[in-house]
Amino acid sequence: DELATFLPESSEIISEFHFCASTVKTEYGGYVDCQDKSVAQIQSDYYAEIYEMIVASIEAQSNLLSGVEARIQEEAELGGLDPSAEPDPDAPSILDSYKMERESIVADLEHMRQQKESMDAGLFAVSGVRLRAKNAEIAAIAGLPQVLAVENLHYDNNSVITPIILA
Repeated sequence: DELATFLPESSEIISEFHFCASTVKTEYGGYVDCQDKSVAQIQSDYYAEIYEMIVASIEAQSNLLSGVEARIQEEAELGGLDPSAEPDPDAPSILDSYKMERESIVADLEHMRQQKESMDAGLFAVSGVRLRAKNAEIAAIAGLPQVLAVENLHYDNNSVITPIILA
């Protein structure tokens, strides 16, 4: 929401970028459906798109996890093995491969849950914005404390800048 307070009204946003850091990994993404939208509308649409994707991914990963856990249980029962035993790196089995798959799914699920919790807490971190602006607007943006850097790109006779926003 902070973007709307310092971006020039006459600037045209081309795309926005975000990141999400969790205890598992850091993920980056972007949004380009910005044409003819206000800053507030872009922020709202971008947030909603990412949030919906995360909620759907949590559900999908939870379903995958249930399936893998069922396969682990079945495989352990068939082989008379302990489903909670650690994988044997010297003689990996199908059961061990299911356990490694479970570890990967659990890590992804934890990352998504942390990202959703962050977003629920209002911590959607926009890390950059690509926009068209005039030279005076570029100078004003570059001097703001929220802006880490401004990259000035010239192509097709357009001035496009990318301020990188401090977290």
